[in-house]
Amino acid sequence: MKRILIIDDDTTCLAAMHQMLKEDYRISLFVGGSGAIEAVEKIRPDLLVVDRHMPELSGIEICKWVKSPESGVNVPVIIYSATQDLPEFEHEALAAGADLILNKTYQKEKLVSTIQSLLGA
Repeated sequence: MKRILIIDDDTTCLAAMHQMLKEDYRISLFVGGSGAIEAVEKIRPDLLVVDRHMPELSGIEICKWVKSPESGVNVPVIIYSATQDLPEFEHEALAAGADLILNKTYQKEKLVSTIQSLLGA
């Protein structure tokens, strides 16, 4: 079973994603940006789902690190956000190396199909 690490400072969002995905994937949850890189190194997920805006370390910064050669991780990254400025978010996330971006108003089916396509499942 593939492992997904979800990083967000909003525990309600973490719980909702966990509920949606727990039947098909091993889910690890991490609250906030501080310590997130260490969590990625320890857990070694097959896919990372991360919130764009978090205190201390943003999802963009986490994605840049994951996609850098120095990280040794380089897994697919989905960045999601509640932003209303979608063009800026898309530009910022794609420049960081995100494989996909989602608005926090995503539907379960969209999230599941996105994850399946990135993991080849």
